[in-house]
Amino acid sequence: AISAEEAPYFVWEVLDDTEPDPNAYITLRGYFGRFLMRTELFDALFLLNLEGEVVVSTDDDIPWGIVHTDREYFTEAMEEPFVLIMPENPFSERPMVVASRPATDASGGLLGIVVGYVGIDQLDEFIPQEIVLGNTGEIHLVGTDGALLTRPSVGERGDRLQTEGVDLALSQASGEAVYANHAGRNVLGVYHWLPKPGVALLVEQEQSEVLTLIYQTLALNLGVAIVLVI
Repeated sequence: AISAEEAPYFVWEVLDDTEPDPNAYITLRGYFGRFLMRTELFDALFLLNLEGEVVVSTDDDIPWGIVHTDREYFTEAMEEPFVLIMPENPFSERPMVVASRPATDASGGLLGIVVGYVGIDQLDEFIPQEIVLGNTGEIHLVGTDGALLTRPSVGERGDRLQTEGVDLALSQASGEAVYANHAGRNVLGVYHWLPKPGVALLVEQEQSEVLTLIYQTLALNLGVAIVLVI
């Protein structure tokens, strides 16, 4: 087993060394596998060289030597970390979130690209619905076709949303508005277009709950003010 501090050496070994040690591939694949088990952030990891060839992969369905030069997660990650949502992909029959980043040497020189992917059905685990959203708050990710990428309180993942908030976000706008949500209830929604993954982010809370919180806050502040005056 190797440590996180040692991993960059093995990345260099398989990507830059003219005669890499065959054991380096096995060692690095083992490190990737342990990282996946420890973090549970991705379903699989694989490493591409500068020719776009897979040199290390934790997924047997992504064989070594397959070329990925025509993929955005390869070309875009040459410059900076990149995230992409793929409704259709070469890895699995289900939609995937793919993240990639440059693999560099000690001086910052580009050696290759590290790619990880996770099933879109696991997005819900990374978006806690209860954070400061009260009882009716929801967070949604919506694809360019209007389909829900996260699980809603009403309906199913994959349902297409036709709301003012979704329309505004998909027009690549950002802001807030009051509108009827997918369940027909008036909500205060904050919407934002995320260009790198190519998805719309919406945070919504029912208008009635927002107003209740406002009334409670005003009542509390008024009570404090009366105490201070008296």
